[in-house]
Amino acid sequence: MLIQFLGDLMVLNTEEKIGVSVGLVVSAIAIGAALFATKLLPATGQKTAVAASSVSAASKEFVLGEMQMVLADGKITFTGRVADEASKQRLLKPARLLWGADHVIDHITVEASAPAFWWAGRPIEVLARLKQLKAFDLKLANEQVVLSGEAGSSKLADGIQIGLSQWFKPGAAVLSQLNVVEDAQLSVWHDDVLLNESIEFATGSAAVSAASEPRLKEIAAFLLEDGRVIRILGYTDNVGEPAANQKLSQDRAAAVRITLIKFGVKGEQLVAVGMGQERPIADNSTEAGRQKNRRIEFAQ
Repeated sequence: MLIQFLGDLMVLNTEEKIGVSVGLVVSAIAIGAALFATKLLPATGQKTAVAASSVSAASKEFVLGEMQMVLADGKITFTGRVADEASKQRLLKPARLLWGADHVIDHITVEASAPAFWWAGRPIEVLARLKQLKAFDLKLANEQVVLSGEAGSSKLADGIQIGLSQWFKPGAAVLSQLNVVEDAQLSVWHDDVLLNESIEFATGSAAVSAASEPRLKEIAAFLLEDGRVIRILGYTDNVGEPAANQKLSQDRAAAVRITLIKFGVKGEQLVAVGMGQERPIADNSTEAGRQKNRRIEFAQ
């Protein structure tokens, strides 16, 4: 579930300089009394869960702005207008974190007369969930949310459909059409996961490899700006005893936490949690699958 930091989630507004600016697979949702409106799909095999949480509609007015986001061939393109450079970066930074800088195409113009965007969820939360789609075309304008695309499962399509009415502006008109093309490789993330990272660990080892440090440094830079409390979830493959794997996963999460602290993130902002060999995302009967399961997730 959400860590205490998420209990007080702030929404994004182009007219406000959010103390926690988007900087990290990441900024997040609020559950309960906080802002983000939907819990998306749990891991494959679990029932779809979509829970709404929001701040008082009387105290905040949500604004869509004018933006189009298109994901095709692994690249996401942003086209639209924003009122200032800070607003532009609040979209591009999490996108670059999620897809990689080389896969983010910027066609956003900065115009003082552009409408503000003030969504019910932070861009990192929205983008992390849309990233589960194989392809999409999302338009936000004129009080309408219009989405088309391709989902790897009906559960994912249903969750995205429900989320659209909650992530941006509750009550906005939503038009969506997602084609379902079953694809086992497009696994649905757990509902609170922002980043799913293949941090390199050898079997039985909790040492963070030098090859993984550049990515962790990038994540640290985002977390420094974001300011939220994040859970670092460690996982193992199924080699060995479950109890030993539980300890190993905790050690791996702790090792990643220490590395992020080395890169400047405050210790109180990071909580290491060992998940053991539960929730595999790939086939443990192959070496390639086991490698994928030896992973780290960053969750709210």
